[in-house]
Amino acid sequence: MVIDKASEYLGMVSASKTKIVGKNDVGQLLKIQETTKDELLFELKEKAFDKNATAIAGLKIEIYSVFEGMLNMVLYGTLVSF
Repeated sequence: MVIDKASEYLGMVSASKTKIVGKNDVGQLLKIQETTKDELLFELKEKAFDKNATAIAGLKIEIYSVFEGMLNMVLYGTLVSF
């Protein structure tokens, strides 16, 4: 897709969340990750709306396991307006 309009850089945006995963929840880890990602995407969309951005470019997702039983997820990208 080719965009023929000029874009305006509006800054970086990020959201992160840490969750405790109990031993009984290990089987649900993929669902926990998906739910956490959805929550963080919603937060990024709210921040983008507040800055009048029309897109989040270069969205990155990083997932860390700080230690057994703890999950940390970070989403970040660049806000742009067309």
